[in-house]
Amino acid sequence: MAEHGRSALDVAIELGHDDVVRLLEEAMNKAREEACASATESTPAVEEALFFWTKTNDEARLTALLERGIANIEARDRKERTWGKHRSELSERTVLHIAAEMGHPGCLEALIKAGSNLMAPTEDNSTAMDLAERGTKPPRRGGRKKGGRTSEYEQSEGHKSCVALLEGLMENAREDACASATESTPAVEEALRFYAKVGDKARLTALLERGIANIEARDRKERTGLHLAASEGHPECLEALIKAGSDVMAEDCSGKTAMELLAKRKGKKKAPSLPQEVSLACVTLLEDATKKAHEEACASATESTPAVEEALRFYANVG
Repeated sequence: MAEHGRSALDVAIELGHDDVVRLLEEAMNKAREEACASATESTPAVEEALFFWTKTNDEARLTALLERGIANIEARDRKERTWGKHRSELSERTVLHIAAEMGHPGCLEALIKAGSNLMAPTEDNSTAMDLAERGTKPPRRGGRKKGGRTSEYEQSEGHKSCVALLEGLMENAREDACASATESTPAVEEALRFYAKVGDKARLTALLERGIANIEARDRKERTGLHLAASEGHPECLEALIKAGSDVMAEDCSGKTAMELLAKRKGKKKAPSLPQEVSLACVTLLEDATKKAHEEACASATESTPAVEEALRFYANVG
């Protein structure tokens, strides 16, 4: 393997050398089969085979390897992803993440049966379900020469099948993760955000009452449970989170608070309009909580601070 997990095959594909790609694929698959046949435990070669057969949707080879029980299915594929000249991040994903992200339901089902951790987070706190729901970016047509991608994600039929496989299992996995936890974990935090997003007041309240969840934990867009409850219009979940102490002034990756996300929803063409009484209930809860936060910030301040200045702007806007 080359630096940052890039193999000779990765480089050949990137450069468009199709003949070299075919030769390498044949040789590497033979080497993978030999490495797996002689292995009695998980090794870097076995794990590379595991990842490759998942990425290429080779369900037969993947299943045969999983049935031997020697592969570490929670191993991480560490790759540095770069955008432009200055922005990069380290990607850490399991084979379950990759099967979901690429829309390979057969491989996904085999990995689930093998016991893959459904709640495992990626580097940006996405689960396999998040990746399947998001889909992938299709190759750009006619754009950059080296297989550039569009900025929009698309969900294929394969992704939809992956979502269907994961839905019921994720519900049980969340409940199990929360029931066994004694402190906040990525799985507990994902459950909290999910319950807030879908408006599951009963499960959200039960989790909050246990006091183990970090209510300020963020998803890949830097959104907390409060952001998600507001953007989806769930006043009862908003109220529960506010009572638990959620920061109403917290901003997501685009600098928006929960109140601003609620307002932004009104301008979305794809988002169904909220009933007037629901929208009003959400606005009232957030305005009251925001006023309280501003009052506390102003009362404790001895000089101008960003919080005081934000309060001044808020009072001017609401009259």
